[in-house]
Amino acid sequence: AGGATAGCTAALVRAAGERGCALLVDDLHAAPDATVHAVASLAATAAAHRLLVVACWRPSEARAALQAAAADLRERRHATVLELEPDAVAARPATRYATTADGASIAFQVVGDGPRDVVLVPGFVSNVEHAWEMPTARRMMRRLAARHRLIVWDKRGTGLSDPVTRVPTLEERALDLAAVLDATGARRPVLLGISEGGPMALHFAAHHADRVAALVVYGTAPSFVRDARNPQGWDPGMTEDLTSAMFEHWGTGTMLRVFSPSLAADPAAREAFGRFQRTGASPAMGRAMVRAMLDIDVRDLLPRIRVPTLVLHRVEDRLIHADGGRAIAAGVPGAAYVELPGTDHFPWLGDMDDVVDELEAFLDG
Repeated sequence: AGGATAGCTAALVRAAGERGCALLVDDLHAAPDATVHAVASLAATAAAHRLLVVACWRPSEARAALQAAAADLRERRHATVLELEPDAVAARPATRYATTADGASIAFQVVGDGPRDVVLVPGFVSNVEHAWEMPTARRMMRRLAARHRLIVWDKRGTGLSDPVTRVPTLEERALDLAAVLDATGARRPVLLGISEGGPMALHFAAHHADRVAALVVYGTAPSFVRDARNPQGWDPGMTEDLTSAMFEHWGTGTMLRVFSPSLAADPAAREAFGRFQRTGASPAMGRAMVRAMLDIDVRDLLPRIRVPTLVLHRVEDRLIHADGGRAIAAGVPGAAYVELPGTDHFPWLGDMDDVVDELEAFLDG
């Protein structure tokens, strides 16, 4: 086999030298390592031989040899890696509705059919359909859905769920989450609470331990306002400035400099974030959601949480200080705490792979 591969490689080089040619290799993830090395060798010298090499593979099925070869070619600038995904609209799961105990309609989606249920508890605003239009959010959800049954939803007052005239309480949001669990048949899921969704997930785990298998929270805190117990919390004056700026620039993407500094200079990212805000809530509701975060305080509930818990936080998060994550880890018995590099607040803005890697390692353990 090795001799045949070498002969094929030599023939391609001769043909390319005569008139130029292209080599298309599909399903490279299924090829033996010898073929992977031959394709990588050709790609490394392709420019000198008037040869175009196009190799296609599934990242989720790539063995170590292929992953290493691709990384080496990209690092040496011998190749460009393009991630091609199915059409976002065609691949988008159906939106359905759950009805809460007090009659509210809550929009949700289910994607994947893995053995474990993972329920994403959203931050201050969300829209389950628009999330699929953001490439990094879409990739994060697909990574999770590849191994689990992922459930996403919009709490009342945001996205496609029922509108409200005031910001719901944590107890009302618990009704939203319970309705989604009932509608999807998720008996003991893993809760993934993001940003403002963190206290909601903590509250639910403390009051409904029989309905939660494990808890992961990211970029959050048990209380957001500054006091003697939380010296790195939000100053009331700063919070008012933030909410005013958000109201004034809602839907423009300008506030990406706070939520994801690494992407603030990217026009496409700003447009996507602006649309995320516009589809997630009205300007007035967005401002009200942030102001209501000043009243959230679940610190006294932390010792009551008895499920396996992982706390993730980016060390330079500009919106919620890492001390918030440290406080959760210190308060929840047995909780694990992992600090990640970076400044981005939402996990799907910027590099999200390290977040999913840590989550998967925790669940595997």
